[in-house]
Amino acid sequence: MLSCIAQTLLKYIAPRMHIFLKHIREISTAEFSQHNARVHRLRHEFCDWFKAQGLDHIVTPDFGHQANPFSMTEELVPCAFYTCIWNLLNMPAGALPVTLVREDEQHYES
Repeated sequence: MLSCIAQTLLKYIAPRMHIFLKHIREISTAEFSQHNARVHRLRHEFCDWFKAQGLDHIVTPDFGHQANPFSMTEELVPCAFYTCIWNLLNMPAGALPVTLVREDEQHYES
């Protein structure tokens, strides 16, 4: 019941998220295990490819955008799509600050 209410609310509040979430379903333990095995194989294939190319590390931006108000979250999802591969492969990632946020940069009107 709660799921139905949440789906209905999302339909109006965050329509893109609603479309995405309506395709999610419960899976069995066997399906989950098969999925994990596929991810594990893909991760090893990816690492083998890296080694074959002579690569030890890769440096990519973690999220190509500054911090934004929560109300803009849905609009910024496409900015993070290129990070999905690292999440899927369970690869370690980190962020290094290049500047500090000044006091006058912490509040703004949207």
